[in-house]
Amino acid sequence: MTDGSQDNVIQDGGVDAIDNCDLDGGVVDAGDAGPPSACLAMFNFESPAGCGLYGAFLNTNLDNPKATDGFTRLYHTPLAYCGRGAMAVDVDFNADTRIGGEILIPINRNGIDYTGKVLSLMLRGSAAGGPNMRFSVLPVTSRYEQAAITAPITTDWVPWSVTLPTPDASASGVIEISLQAHGAVDPYKGTIYIDEIDIRNPAPDGGTSDGPVSDARADADSGGAIDVRDAPAGS
Repeated sequence: MTDGSQDNVIQDGGVDAIDNCDLDGGVVDAGDAGPPSACLAMFNFESPAGCGLYGAFLNTNLDNPKATDGFTRLYHTPLAYCGRGAMAVDVDFNADTRIGGEILIPINRNGIDYTGKVLSLMLRGSAAGGPNMRFSVLPVTSRYEQAAITAPITTDWVPWSVTLPTPDASASGVIEISLQAHGAVDPYKGTIYIDEIDIRNPAPDGGTSDGPVSDARADADSGGAIDVRDAPAGS
């Protein structure tokens, strides 16, 4: 079970359907926080005053604390791949190489069908991870599906993408996106930066994508963030 703590989350109020970060920089002190953004991903993390972290939070696994204790702080950062903002998480796997961490991003409490859609993101670390350390992206339906993306941590921004669903997994009824890292036998201490998480229709010519999927994230009308879930056992 998890305690559902969101103490480390920037107080951004979750998805702001009126002043959406996909379109502009949000509002700060009744003034525009910046010009319209060219970063058009579903989760572009452009503005701490607008959408900010889109309700993302650090999950806590009370049954297996080591599975989630390695992520120590989640916050908005200006160190972005695109535009004015990205999501950052401080990581400390040095105390125990079996430790891990998890970020959950709410999608929709009723579930969204992303079958056939392209999931993509930009990823980098303040330090490179060892050869066994991996960062994973998992769709969460009624269960944790198989990892859709599994990537090493490097010090350069690297794009990662996959068409959903992956083998032996489902992309129907997605309620959350889980972002996880595990040291395996590799120690790690640093910051992981995530930007431009997107879920789009595939391009008709076989390219990466052809425009965004209709944005069905949880908003103020649907009650905001969905129920917190446990991290995968033993992860």
